Amino acid sequence: MKATLSLSAFFAVALAAPSSHDGFLNPRSTEKTSINWSGAVVQGKNITAVTATFPVLDTKIPAVNETGKHAYQGTAWIGIDGYNKTVCPEGLWQAGVMTSHHALTGEIWFQAWYEWYPDPPVFVDIGDISAGDIINVALNAPTPTQASVVLENQSTGRGFNQTVNLTRPLCLSSAEWIVERAYTLSGLVGLIDFGTETISDITYTVGDELHTSIPDDVTIINIINDEDNNVQQTSTKVSGNIIKVTYLGN
Repeated sequence: MKATLSLSAFFAVALAAPSSHDGFLNPRSTEKTSINWSGAVVQGKNITAVTATFPVLDTKIPAVNETGKHAYQGTAWIGIDGYNKTVCPEGLWQAGVMTSHHALTGEIWFQAWYEWYPDPPVFVDIGDISAGDIINVALNAPTPTQASVVLENQSTGRGFNQTVNLTRPLCLSSAEWIVERAYTLSGLVGLIDFGTETISDITYTVGDELHTSIPDDVTIINIINDEDNNVQQTSTKVSGNIIKVTYLGN
């Protein structure tokens, strides 16, 4: 993993964006738009666990650069309670792997992380990470104030697990499987051209009941670039226990 302090700190801020920008989601249908999220959300009560497998996002800079953007990033992650911050304004439990590419310096780096938002993300060591590595992620929240995370690089056999006592209680009201475009205090970061990201082996647990496929009332989200003529940048498709998020360009 390569990183410079300044750029790492810059992208660390970006991981806090999902819940604070939930208001950009269009509330009128089950297909919604966001400035920084693409993927799928299941809403319910007492959602206590979420799992998925996905490849680390590719590092390609878009063929047509976004105006004024030099840093490009994309993050694949899963979470609990990130979707509706009106219903659950306190916590968000999430974990994933971030891909970053600085267009001017050519620097590329990958970072595995977990986060109990609004606390800052915690970057963790799962060994060397490369684009395309297969990552298994599991989140559990047996109580609203205690949770665990497992991050495993299936391609290398390296992994990490941690149990955390949470400072803000979860509502256990939604499960998320997301590809994210970073949003920082200075605005949107460029979205990396990740091709098609396939999030598979999806499960979620409601109470003690394990669900191994995505329900029909799933909420699908796609990224709209509101800084550039509201161009739709992603397309999300859901089937069974698989979510496919495709980069459409600028």
